[in-house]
Amino acid sequence: MDKAIAEHYELVATRLEALEQTPDAEALHRLYDYHMDRVRDFQHERLIHLLVTFFFGGLLLLAVAGLFMIVVQSPFLGNVATLLTVLVSGVAVLLLIVELFYVRYYYKLENGTQKLYELSVRLYGLLK
Repeated sequence: MDKAIAEHYELVATRLEALEQTPDAEALHRLYDYHMDRVRDFQHERLIHLLVTFFFGGLLLLAVAGLFMIVVQSPFLGNVATLLTVLVSGVAVLLLIVELFYVRYYYKLENGTQKLYELSVRLYGLLK
């Protein structure tokens, strides 16, 4: 997705520079409409990934809480506690890895979308 944002940014920036040199109201409106549609698409993608990030964060918290409960109850569970600790620890590590990748992806998506807002302001300024 960050490649798509970068490609869109370059496309709109190039066309915007050309329109700043030779203004064309109709082309400017079309570019603005296209840009805003793409920004909405990127914002929707950002929202979906934020929700997924929160979901996996919640699962990670549940896994850590489960691990804590197993450790607290380990004197009463005996050998089963060792097996459960290993299983839940593995799940927690996997969820942590997935969560880190989601946070990294969301960070790139957020920064890319923020960069597109600069183009929106420039375009809107030319429309006035």
